[in-house]
Amino acid sequence: MIRLFTTIFLLIAVLTPAYAKTNKGIKFLQAEEYTKAIQEFSKTLDDEESKEGIISAYVKRGDKNFQNKEYGKAANDYRSALFYAPDNIKIQNSLRSCEKKLKFKNTPKNHYYTAKLLKVAGEEAAANYEFTQSAKYMKTLEKNENKNNRSGKN
Repeated sequence: MIRLFTTIFLLIAVLTPAYAKTNKGIKFLQAEEYTKAIQEFSKTLDDEESKEGIISAYVKRGDKNFQNKEYGKAANDYRSALFYAPDNIKIQNSLRSCEKKLKFKNTPKNHYYTAKLLKVAGEEAAANYEFTQSAKYMKTLEKNENKNNRSGKN
């Protein structure tokens, strides 16, 4: 019986701070205070609700920046959201819209340099997304180059 109470007490002690931070993040999100919401959700990214919350906060802040014609800021928010949800087509399309407005060339080199700039600016999630994109495009280029070499094209 004592063991059961100890287990329950430990679970409450461990889960309460994460729940409080998630709940605080949701309140900031509802108040459209996206930066504060991102900060709160970032503290507890190990639970699914926080992950969904941070994605939502980045997307909503990105949408707001896009409406205000701040395409660079919007693109960075969408990149950060895509770090947590890389297969989300809606967010990918939002990022493409920003990149189109910014005349961003979709090359491995551009992704790499963008990632480096984002890292220096402290935009870790957006930087990690761009580093991943750079690597992905490099692999695609290498595959195409290998195909061309095998088929005699050069």
